Formats: sequence, structure tokens, C-alpha cells
Amino acid sequence: MSKVVDKQRKFYKFLSKHELAGTSFTQKQIADSTGYSLQGTVRAKLSRNDWHRVISKKSEKRYIAKPVSHLSLEQFITRLSTKKGIAANNAGPMSQSERLLKQAKDNYILSLEIYNRPSLENRFQAFTLLHCAAWEHLLKGLISAKKGKDAIFSSKKSGKTKGFDECAKEILGVGSNVYGNLNKLIDLRNTSTHHILPELGGVYSPIFQAAVINFIKLWKKEIEEPLLPDSAVGLMTLITGDTAIQWDAMKMKYGKDLSNEIRPIITSVLEEIEEKQDNEFAIHIKHKLRFAKPGEEDFNLNQLIEGKQLKVSKDAPDHSDELLSKMVIAAVNKRLTTELSTGDLDILFPNSKTAPRTMNMNDWTAICKDQKWKSGNNKYHRDHGVVNRSTYNIECVHWIVKKLKDDSKYLGRVKKKYNSDLRRKKS
Repeated sequence: MSKVVDKQRKFYKFLSKHELAGTSFTQKQIADSTGYSLQGTVRAKLSRNDWHRVISKKSEKRYIAKPVSHLSLEQFITRLSTKKGIAANNAGPMSQSERLLKQAKDNYILSLEIYNRPSLENRFQAFTLLHCAAWEHLLKGLISAKKGKDAIFSSKKSGKTKGFDECAKEILGVGSNVYGNLNKLIDLRNTSTHHILPELGGVYSPIFQAAVINFIKLWKKEIEEPLLPDSAVGLMTLITGDTAIQWDAMKMKYGKDLSNEIRPIITSVLEEIEEKQDNEFAIHIKHKLRFAKPGEEDFNLNQLIEGKQLKVSKDAPDHSDELLSKMVIAAVNKRLTTELSTGDLDILFPNSKTAPRTMNMNDWTAICKDQKWKSGNNKYHRDHGVVNRSTYNIECVHWIVKKLKDDSKYLGRVKKKYNSDLRRKKS
């Protein structure tokens, strides 16, 4: 047991004893019983009210224990942490971090309530503003708790606090997918108001969904108190509907200029979602009604909160119709590397630089072109009507695997034609 935990254990026993006996104690008694330094720890903690969740002041020099004997040692240690809790029942004034965390909680819940009101046409814009406010308060609350109340200011003299993005970098780290997800929300919040249209909800819903789960994961990690009551957990599932954007209808409704302005935004978001394929950046949730026995559900929200990736089980039936290009390639390679020898793979993919040799994006594009899959909706392909948004089904994977195994020269032929056509277009 570390020295820190040993002192905390002694502190736990000390407070439990006085709580059950109903007796008060002094600062020196705390130091003598726990091993904490009287000047460096005990007086400092009490002067800053850091121990307000376990100790109350009875008089000028004496203190009494709050109820702690019912807690486990682990729960007691958690309660000691200055970064935990919102102290709604604290007799003294709320600290800066507690106020910020309470605002974060209120804005988070309000953002979910707004999003789940389908009668509001501008709910996506309202959600973006409120959810960004929730995140900003959460991040500043954590900075204040960890580093002191002055740490949230970029200039204490002017009273100007750090920007949202700066706080996100400080707590989340620039390279994390959580920061990348939040950065998309910040960009959307900062964009021109007339760009945030109801039709964008389907495109951004995976970003919104990941942000909702990321928030509660960080809250659960840092804050002791529950964020949502058990009865309200369903609010975390954001219902949007189909992701398809009908561009002809958009032009009729908003005009050609505005439609052309938002195309690059949508393209960028969809490409990044497909590239990252990580639950912390974007989560695709399809809502289906079906009869299912307990344990047969695809996933539950607790799995997301605990950080589990959404993956199709190896024993799941092959009925997926939402495979992106990279997912098709990965599925084909998984089967071929299992079913074929290294020599067979060398014949199929002579130009591959991987070991073992596998199909790449150029191979896939050549096959798609030869089969004209992307020319419209068909047995293997679905065009969602959004820029660069196409999905394929598992039958597509089966067809490619069978074709390559039956005809080892097929891929070479279609690639030769595809690359020849590319060179001709460039010349």
C-alpha cells in the first residue's frame, strides 16, 4: 500500500470513529492520527475547503465528520478528491469548479431534451450551441478543479477566460479522436448560422452521438455524481432518421448558392467519418424495431460508455447493408488470407506490398468500375443521395471472394482496363 493510500485509510478510520461516536476533533488530531502534515496538508486542505465532503466545521478550532462510515475505502478516497462532485448539499458557497460542472450538467441534459423534440425544426442548431456550452463548462470545471480557479483565465486582469478549443486541447489532447470529434462541433457552432440547416442532422448525427457518449464517459471518469437518472438514459440515443440529402429539393428550398456552399462541408465530414471509423469520433446507430430475447441486442449504451468499440460478431448473420468501401476491402482480405495460400495470394495481388499480399483500394475501385456498382442502386450497392456516400452489403464481399478464387486473372484484366482509362483521361 502506498504512503498516500495508507494516510487515506487512516483518515477514513479516524473520521468513521468520530462520526459513530458523535465527537469533534482538532486539526492536530487529524495530523497525529493520519500522518498528514499539519501545516502542509491539514491546514491547507481545510483552509481551501477541499475536504468539505467529509468534514464540517463545528467551531473556530473544532470539526465534525460527515457520514462516511457507510462508504468503502475506495468510495471514501474518491470523495476526498477535489475534482469530484458538485457538492449540491455543501453548507458553504459553491466553488468555481462546482458552479461550472453544474452548468455543464444542466446544458448537457437540455441539449438532449432539445434534440429529442422532433417538432423543433432548428433542433440541430440548438443542440450544437447547448452541447458546446456543456462541453466548455465541463472542461473549464475540470481545469479549475485540477489546477486552481485562476487556471481557466487567459488574462486574469481582463477577466477573459481561455477559449473553448484551448481548453479542449488542454484536457483531451490534440491527437485524440475525442478532441477531433469536439473540433467538428466547434467548427459547426462557429460556422455561419444560415449553413446549419435541418437537413444536415442526418450527416452530423454520428458526430453528435459520439459527442454525447464521450461527454458522459469523461464525466463518469472525473465526477462522482451521476449525470442522468436511470430513467433518462434513453435520451442519449439521438434519433435522426435517414441520412440522405436530396440535392434537387435542397436547391429548390434554399437556392443553388447555399446548396453549393454546404456541399464541401458535408463531403469533408463524411470522408473523415469513413477514414477514422472510431466510436470516439462518430457513432452510427440505426434504429430498428424487432422482437429479440434478452442478450440478443446488438449493443447497449453502457457498452459505449465503457469504451467498447461497435463490431459485428463473428457469429452474426451476414445481413449488413452498411459496409463502407474500406470495410468491404477488410472483409475480403480477412476471408482470402484465411482461405488461400501465400502462393495463391501472390498470384492474385502481385503488386501488393503487404505481407501476406492483399487487395487494396485501387483493386477495389477497378472492380467497382467493371461491375458498374456505383452507377446506381443495385443488388450490391446503395447510393444514399449524399455526396460521396455509398454503402455495400455482405453479398458484395461474397461475390468478390468467389470471383477472385474462381478466376485468378480477373483482377489483372479489370485493373489493366481501369488504369488505361485513367491514363487516357489525363492525357
